[in-house]
Amino acid sequence: MIIHTKQYAFGDAHALSKKDYVNAIPVDFSLVTGGQLKVLSQQLTGEIIQDSFIENKRTPNAKKKARLLANVDAAVANLFLQFMAQQTGCLKAISGLLSIDRTVEAYSPSTMVTRYKPEAISFDYFITKTVDPLLARGLIEQDLGYKPQDPSQQGYKTRIQASGLLLKKFEEFYRAGQLDIACQSMVAIDPEAEVIRLKNKQKRLIDYPETTETEAMRSTVRAFNEYLQSAPEITLDGIRQTAGRYVYRVFNNNSFDQGGRFYGGFWQRLSSETRARLLIDGEPVVELDYSSLHLSVLYNLKLGIKVPKGDLYDLSAYGIGEPGNPVARKAAKFTSIIMCNTKHPSEANGAVAKKLTKLRKEGHEVPWTAEEIIKAFMKKHKPLKEFFCTSLGLQIQRKDSDVVDKILALSVEQDIPVLPIHDSFIVRQSDEGWLRDVMESEYRNVMGFNPVVHAA
Repeated sequence: MIIHTKQYAFGDAHALSKKDYVNAIPVDFSLVTGGQLKVLSQQLTGEIIQDSFIENKRTPNAKKKARLLANVDAAVANLFLQFMAQQTGCLKAISGLLSIDRTVEAYSPSTMVTRYKPEAISFDYFITKTVDPLLARGLIEQDLGYKPQDPSQQGYKTRIQASGLLLKKFEEFYRAGQLDIACQSMVAIDPEAEVIRLKNKQKRLIDYPETTETEAMRSTVRAFNEYLQSAPEITLDGIRQTAGRYVYRVFNNNSFDQGGRFYGGFWQRLSSETRARLLIDGEPVVELDYSSLHLSVLYNLKLGIKVPKGDLYDLSAYGIGEPGNPVARKAAKFTSIIMCNTKHPSEANGAVAKKLTKLRKEGHEVPWTAEEIIKAFMKKHKPLKEFFCTSLGLQIQRKDSDVVDKILALSVEQDIPVLPIHDSFIVRQSDEGWLRDVMESEYRNVMGFNPVVHAA
């Protein structure tokens, strides 16, 4: 079998940019296809089996056919999700690239924990029997990854994307959605897949013992995913959004006390401007969020006091911009996030400086240094000084994600579609009053104080 691949060096006129590589999304083996996409997976599996028979004169048994179908299905589901991300203008997937690992070690039990890996997935079946045949048939393109000899330099995993007849088939499905032809959800998370995920300090998924808490959290997420797959019609610019209608929770640093936020939904990878164009059941949407969430949680839970009145990101009284200056406010906002998530003042200073440099490159006037902004921020929030640069951010996320958990449970119970984005939520405009009420009541139940909720 001859495999045609491409490997571009940065700087080549035809090369993919570094941003394209960074924005590639890792393959998620918990995804499965549905509707017309499932039929396509079955067709491709049959063609791969036929090619194998011609080459090896052997036909696999039913068990091996089913295993091959599971691997092909995972590849097609991920490739289509990336294709749809391109069409909808996702911020993190413009390149449409999917990141895969071509090393045998990556699929071993010591690397890929059984809890998160479907039994059917292996290096042999996914790479040798699925990816390579798709490459040989011209249905995908591949940019080989590389591992630099210098460990201080960054390497990249192999990137793939749909091409040829597979890309044309995806385009047909896309046009079908545009023409408002009813179709089943095309990419979903396997109902049995693990939706409560724990990572270690190296950000690798790890196993964990079951508790009543993990079982309860899993039940809530699975019920919400089942509801979201079947209940609302979600469209963007007339296109039915049939892929990526699911979420999962991610906890961090070997602890269920850190993180816990919800990820996975296609809407989370859209810009705020693009999200505003969504329709749920044919109705325009509204997005509400919690104001200054990290700082609010610190005031409420750590100090046990109400949040100070006014804009917590307005540093004008301390020499950073004039009142209402959007650049100054943006700088104060990312400074607050950095101060809650870093371990040392020097780390915070470097992170803020990097963000300010990015603002300048975008053409904004930024006359302040990182030191000046951090100093002003510390004066503004002097009561919280002891909590900054202590890596409390993930503990805060655990608290705010518990609020989200309660709201999603109510969404299913009361049949009101909600799309969560960490500290904000999207609903139909007619459900704005309901959303505001539950955001306030569930925050109050967890934090003990009333939050400030406003339009995002």
